[in-house]
Amino acid sequence: MAAFGKEHHKEKRSGHGYGVRSGALKGVKVAIVDTPGGEPRSPAYAADVDFAVVPRTARAREIVRKAHIDAKGILSETLESIGPSGAAERAETETARSALRADAYAPDARARAILRGREIAENDLRASGGAYEMDQVRMLMGNISRQAVAKKVAQDALLAVDGLKGSRRYPTVQFQGDGSVVPGLRAVLRALPDKNPWVRLNYLVNPEPRLGRRRPIDLLREGKVDAVVHAARLMGEQGA
Repeated sequence: MAAFGKEHHKEKRSGHGYGVRSGALKGVKVAIVDTPGGEPRSPAYAADVDFAVVPRTARAREIVRKAHIDAKGILSETLESIGPSGAAERAETETARSALRADAYAPDARARAILRGREIAENDLRASGGAYEMDQVRMLMGNISRQAVAKKVAQDALLAVDGLKGSRRYPTVQFQGDGSVVPGLRAVLRALPDKNPWVRLNYLVNPEPRLGRRRPIDLLREGKVDAVVHAARLMGEQGA
């Protein structure tokens, strides 16, 4: 905290910055000057006050905020609690701020799990052949409308995942050579307890222990819909 004022005031200066003597300020009138960059300047009402004070540290600003300010903006209380502002205090404050910033940006276990889940989902999509855009799906399915595609997704007859810039993408693995969707897809999607599209894709394209470590999507292509639906329902049961 820096202070300046009339010539009759008592002031102490160290090599680390300005400080104020707590006993020297009893009963004086003090103006709080908060200027851009923290540089002190003489206020317009300098003749009315004994000191102009510029809070430079977080601690000093907190004291100022808690102090009583009268209608003229003059601090009527003493500043005994401020005391000298030295290098040790500033160093301690800056160290605490640096530590807080580092801790605040470090992802916790939950955040790391979310990130890992996203990586797994994207790997599933990449390994299973990627995804089509809306216009490509419309063409594959006989030039149907956008509304028709959206309706199929809403009815679980088509799987869509989040794409770039908020757009939907449609995993290619669910389509057959003629552009139709693999048989039984709707029944499987509805049987899965988790409605997250990435979880659904993960189930379809990874080896499933309940199916002899076969991929559900491959069994659907072979027409083994009932077995895949049964395994999907068991996904929500503990110990299954």
